[in-house]
Amino acid sequence: MKLANGNWLVSDLSAGSSRDWQITEFNIQDIVWHNLDANRITETGVANDPDISNVEEIGFTDLVPGGRSRASSRLDWIEVYGRPIIR
Repeated sequence: MKLANGNWLVSDLSAGSSRDWQITEFNIQDIVWHNLDANRITETGVANDPDISNVEEIGFTDLVPGGRSRASSRLDWIEVYGRPIIR
């Protein structure tokens, strides 16, 4: 998640492995946020009390190195519910 101040955050939640597709919901209040180095796609420590009231972008990462790796994530869709803010 990219904040308006340019900082990136990544959550500590995951859906886990499964032999079949699964649908998982995450509640914002249950998430512990970590700082994300968006250039290296690496987590760099816990973000203490980040201001998530002004989010610019939302995306997905599994933080697993790519390229000839057996590990993979398959994602069909992401739904985000919120209110747009006029700037």
